[in-house]
Amino acid sequence: MEPSLYVHIPFCRRKCVYCNFYSCVYDPGTASSFADILSTQLIGLEQRVYSIYIGGGTPSVLDRRFLEKVFAAAKKFSVSSGEFTVEANPESLDEDKIKLFLDNGVNRLSIGLQSCDERKLKKIG
Repeated sequence: MEPSLYVHIPFCRRKCVYCNFYSCVYDPGTASSFADILSTQLIGLEQRVYSIYIGGGTPSVLDRRFLEKVFAAAKKFSVSSGEFTVEANPESLDEDKIKLFLDNGVNRLSIGLQSCDERKLKKIG
């Protein structure tokens, strides 16, 4: 099995009651520190990877400048499969972020959509 890289972005717009993944409410100050530390750790890795998956939390909730920092550090990896995935939620995804993803080699989005029915969304919290 070839090595892959999973990067966990622990921030969300809010914490959903049904979610068992580690996450916290997005705060720009905390996200800035997180992006600095994460990029330093990624730059320090010496590994060829089969694929990169940036998940969470909700990576698309990050401001552009934090996403750019993460992508700049991830660019050092040679992705042999060509698959570079980022998780996103519809409410934090816009044309600018999609362009940013494409410009940085992301070629797969994993869209988190629990329901399009407002009543069901309120019921699940």
